[in-house]
Amino acid sequence: MERTKYKRLTLDNRKTIANCIGLGKSVTEIAQILSVHKSTISREIRRLGELQDYHPLKAHKHALEAGSFRKRKIKFTPEIRKKVNFYIAVEQWSPEQISGYCTQNKIPMIGKSRIYEYIHEDKNMGGDLWKHTRHALKKRKTPKLLTSPKQLNKKSIEQRDPIVQNKGRIGDWEMDLIVGAHNQDVILTMIERVTGYGMIRKLKHGKNAKKPAILVSKEMKGLARRELLKTITTDNGTEFSSDEIIEKALKIPVYFAHPYCSTDKPHVELFNKLVRQYIPKKMDFKQISQDMCVKIQHKINRRPRKGLGYLTPSQVLGLT
Repeated sequence: MERTKYKRLTLDNRKTIANCIGLGKSVTEIAQILSVHKSTISREIRRLGELQDYHPLKAHKHALEAGSFRKRKIKFTPEIRKKVNFYIAVEQWSPEQISGYCTQNKIPMIGKSRIYEYIHEDKNMGGDLWKHTRHALKKRKTPKLLTSPKQLNKKSIEQRDPIVQNKGRIGDWEMDLIVGAHNQDVILTMIERVTGYGMIRKLKHGKNAKKPAILVSKEMKGLARRELLKTITTDNGTEFSSDEIIEKALKIPVYFAHPYCSTDKPHVELFNKLVRQYIPKKMDFKQISQDMCVKIQHKINRRPRKGLGYLTPSQVLGLT
């Protein structure tokens, strides 16, 4: 005889159970009607006490609260191991992103804790999966370029509309530079505060304030037309002193953070750490091409985010 497959009980199933109890049917008869094993019905009734105590709505609520709809324990099969290796080594996703994305998309996957354990096990066996995780990087101080003199026409971050700080809309961006060795070439980074969608571009000899401004004006024009660019917040340094070029070209305000206050731009600071996963601090920026920057941007923007319900920034913003 073929074994009855596991089946979760729905609210309608529970209403049927209540009706059957009222008609005086046995546990075996109810199980046959619902095509489930009789032990499923026995456990269901025992949760609330006796037969006469059974109520479908109460039983359904109890099942939800008890986590009856929690995902069944999944074995770490070779197929799942292959998926985990791909998500970590190729996509550079975190264990939480892997678990969340797979749960959201009904893909069989082990939990994030087990993935962390697997990474440690792999490291102890001489593997290199740990090198692909963001937290394997050493802590670093955010590099600073030249401090800027006071400029009367700069807009302070304190002048921003509260909706920006509260992340009440899409279209408010943060901007920063990642500095290469010997302060030569730099990488311009930008991130949208709500979706976490980021942009990465290389600049040669980026201390020239006009170069970042011209590049931003060019790259962000399409977003401005689609009303996906409303403000930019950036460093209070000379490298971004040509803000009037951006404001004129894109018709948006540019705000400046307080000097040496990275907490004014928390999203781009975190984004820079993600970029550093691909471009380590000691790497010569001459080895980095514009095409490489775009590929890194694409990889990061395709990572599922917990705050977005495990959708990706690209999906939420509608960009590739």
